[in-house]
Amino acid sequence: MSSKLRTLFILREVPYPVRGGSSLRSWQLINLMARRGTVALFSACNWTPKNLQLPLIERWCHCNVEEQRSAWERFNRHFWWLFPKRHHSADWSYSVQAAKALAQLLREFKPDLVILEQAWMYPYLKVVCRYPCQIIVDNQNVEAHLHQQLGPESQTRKSRLKYQLEQNHLKRLERAFCRAGDQVWVCSPEDAALVRQWYGQELQPKVIPNGIDIGYYDEVWQRKTLSLPALGDKRHNLLFLGQLSYPPNQEAVDILLDRLYPALKVRYPDCRLLLIGRTPTVKMLTAAAQDANIIVSGMVADVRPYLASASVQVVPLISGGGTRLKILEALAAGCPVISTQKGAEGLSLSAPFPLILADRDEEILAAIAELWDNPILAENLARLGYEWAKTYYDWSAIDPVITAAIAELSISVVSE
Repeated sequence: MSSKLRTLFILREVPYPVRGGSSLRSWQLINLMARRGTVALFSACNWTPKNLQLPLIERWCHCNVEEQRSAWERFNRHFWWLFPKRHHSADWSYSVQAAKALAQLLREFKPDLVILEQAWMYPYLKVVCRYPCQIIVDNQNVEAHLHQQLGPESQTRKSRLKYQLEQNHLKRLERAFCRAGDQVWVCSPEDAALVRQWYGQELQPKVIPNGIDIGYYDEVWQRKTLSLPALGDKRHNLLFLGQLSYPPNQEAVDILLDRLYPALKVRYPDCRLLLIGRTPTVKMLTAAAQDANIIVSGMVADVRPYLASASVQVVPLISGGGTRLKILEALAAGCPVISTQKGAEGLSLSAPFPLILADRDEEILAAIAELWDNPILAENLARLGYEWAKTYYDWSAIDPVITAAIAELSISVVSE
């Protein structure tokens, strides 16, 4: 006899194939919850996937909200600012028809536990709260804090007013989101502290770290996945992974394009900059058109060949939240990592460090040169990073943390 938990995920995007850090986080949680029982999925966004079947998912309801919205809903979205707990990014993935589809799925699937991804799914909470289940809100970033870091688009009066309006609404929405769940999950101790600071010291967020299925990267680590021929000799190939239009990533790529890569080319004329991820900006595409050694991939089905084609990943982030899965992916693949303190934020780092921390341009450039000029050092750092990722951030290491969090909930599951 074994107890089987029925878990429903409510997501803003389709989690598989993995398209970035958010979907990698969701796919991690889906895999770990599938070990405990049956998993269903509700997803809502502005596109329809070609394949409506996913591994591990017993039942999947997907809604293309852009196609479902009535004329009134499309009109009403322009007036989000009139309502204290509305935000245009939360309205983006909501429609009345999708809410009805979710209600039907709740009635038919009868979940013991519902996990909502990010504060942007807050509008669907009112549907979930009508049903007898435990609710976990997975706050992958403290969105209001992230928005505060980015600041207004410009210093014009209109831009500052727009920024402040968005910030006020986002804080109200995220506060309500965090307070509505039976548990709040976050990625790091830093984010747990932020949730308490911003939304109430009485909140007790559970730290469920971002992790990876380290076995997925074993072929790269074992050198069975070969470098892409089009990318040539990997010795001087510099990598950056991520959704490239995501503002913190965009800032980091600007640093690479404007300062780090030009300086490296002086010393290493054959160096390449690999920008791998979806939605590259016009600036990135223009740079690639002007320099054949700047590679902008766009969306790729599998990042492993690009990890195999790089000798170092640089993460020069100066803003952001959560933890950077791009770092864990690189370490699992045996690719050394150089990161700013901000980029490595949220990771449990202890001496000897599994990556090189550097904040100033000259420090980052010196670290890259040291790795490129000393292959033995690079190999030792790669091995240290791999063992660290395997020990602390493989899914098997995170599974007990989820077990402990769920044990604190009042869930009665069916024995089979």
